[in-house]
Amino acid sequence: MLREIVLNLCRKGLADYKMPRKVVFRHEPFALTSTMKVRRAEYAGSLDE
Repeated sequence: MLREIVLNLCRKGLADYKMPRKVVFRHEPFALTSTMKVRRAEYAGSLDE
């Protein structure tokens, strides 16, 4: 239900090419670097199905 709400808000406010392909809700916070950026290498491939 929440996923549909987020996607509907995106459809209303974003251009088609900016629409997210996936919406994933996480319960734990992202791992951050010392400069407070997300450590993307740790999550690479985790959204692939």
